[in-house]
Amino acid sequence: MRGDYTDQTHSRNGTGYSLWKEILATEKIYPEKIRDKEMLGTIQTQPVNVFFDGMNYGIYSLSSYFDANSLKLDSNNEDEILLLALDGYTNDKDLAFANPTARLNDSDFGVMSHHTAADKKLFTNTNRLMKFIHSSTDQEFHKNAQNYFDPLNLIDYILFTGALDAFDNVTHNTTVFTYDGKHWLFSLIDLDISFDIDADGKLLSNPHPVLNHIDSPLFKRIFACFPEEVESRWQELRKTILSEDHVIDAYKQKMDEIGGTNFAADQNIWHSPTGPTSSLANVTNFVHRQLPKCDHIIEKSFHSNLLNGFKIDFK
Repeated sequence: MRGDYTDQTHSRNGTGYSLWKEILATEKIYPEKIRDKEMLGTIQTQPVNVFFDGMNYGIYSLSSYFDANSLKLDSNNEDEILLLALDGYTNDKDLAFANPTARLNDSDFGVMSHHTAADKKLFTNTNRLMKFIHSSTDQEFHKNAQNYFDPLNLIDYILFTGALDAFDNVTHNTTVFTYDGKHWLFSLIDLDISFDIDADGKLLSNPHPVLNHIDSPLFKRIFACFPEEVESRWQELRKTILSEDHVIDAYKQKMDEIGGTNFAADQNIWHSPTGPTSSLANVTNFVHRQLPKCDHIIEKSFHSNLLNGFKIDFK
């Protein structure tokens, strides 16, 4: 149960999660492999009015959970692993996916599955992926990535977080899991930072934090080695789930589930400090600015195929 005090629409997280689930449903491999057929390994939300002893405590978001159990990982099978990348933005020794061996000690990754530091298979299976990312040539990476993960799944992850400026999901909220110790799937948690709005409800100080600064070696390699696939998938999503109209309509639908009367009552109780920052009008303006800018970034990276850490000139 979330109060969403810094989101007067109570819809920011829920809209993002719904869009992400839509995207995952269009992939070929992910829906086949994921055991969580209902939520597709995502968090979903439902707005509720909370009353206690007859008193209205306002709008809250009732959220499904994301963990090893929701993904239906078998706690008795050491090959079934769930990791959370904790350092994806600072280019230091703990940068996730940057080393041929993972630490798995809450520096580069946290372990969210039923494992201990003594589980040898945890390290063997994880480091199989890390070694491939770190040691393969560009040609080997393109040819053999499908033996380690679904490139489309990871392409979608990066495009989606870039489209929504979901900064947290590049810095430390990338979830990666496997049912067999060999083939990994990617999903996300926590969309507090999205739609150009920070977790505290203020506008982001850097208007393009995600696609302007990506340090993850894995994410860089996807764009460098799969430029045609990235471009093609982006064009497909822009005509469907990530079209400006669809994103805005999805946000409106989330707000319509609550209704104007409930919004008014909630604000009379809590007086959200965010003001117009988290309003639908601000979100709409962001979508109309952000998605065309992403068009430009992705088109430019496709033609140059030289990312330089995604530090691209926006002028």
